Amino acid sequence: MINWLPRTCVVIPTLNAGIFLSECLESLYSTQGKRAIGLTILVLDGGSVDFTHDIVSFYQQKYGSIQLSKFPGSHPGQRITP
Repeated sequence: MINWLPRTCVVIPTLNAGIFLSECLESLYSTQGKRAIGLTILVLDGGSVDFTHDIVSFYQQKYGSIQLSKFPGSHPGQRITP
């Protein structure tokens, strides 16, 4: 029997959404439970000037499965092409 955990990737586009981001991330981790081991979160930031980056840094240290990509000058509804 093969023992494996499903992988889940959540993408969160954001721009100055620090006030909502902490609650969003807590909700994701609490609903995943033991499956959070297979959880990866990508935060795509459009150039926030609030505390969004501080919140992402906090959760990176707490869980380690969050990645922040910065795209200054874009906005959450815009298509982001790396």
